[in-house]
Amino acid sequence: LNLKWTHCLAYIDDILVFGANFKEHQERLEAVLAAFQRAKITLNVEKCNFCVSHVKFLGHLVDGDGLRPDQQKIAALDKFPTPVDVTSLKSFLGLASYYRRFIYQFALLASPLHQLLKKGVTWDWKEKHQQAMRKMQDALLTAPTLAHDDDDGDLILKT
Repeated sequence: LNLKWTHCLAYIDDILVFGANFKEHQERLEAVLAAFQRAKITLNVEKCNFCVSHVKFLGHLVDGDGLRPDQQKIAALDKFPTPVDVTSLKSFLGLASYYRRFIYQFALLASPLHQLLKKGVTWDWKEKHQQAMRKMQDALLTAPTLAHDDDDGDLILKT
């Protein structure tokens, strides 16, 4: 019985069981726990949250409304010091990229910063780089909530 993606999300040892309502969540939780039992997998109860309406999962807050960045992680990005070299810029971009789905036109905003990472480019942090970094930070501070898929509704894809 394959429950991943239909009953739960799993990443290494982080597992999120979801449902459209409490009854469905309970049924799916029972199925996932039964699968663990069959596989002789034990859980650390102290790390478990059962039947909650919201949860932090992989740097995100997940609830009935959808998915949004964990504000503690965003606060760390907002306070990120101005990069002083390629290594520190890569650190900032790596953290920001994790939340790229929440930033409209992420690639366009990050473009001035990526220019500094090209081979043969001498490090020269300018105001345009500071502005690009600030725009990315501001976009994350006001990041939207991404709604869950509606399996019953129509999917309209515009390109």
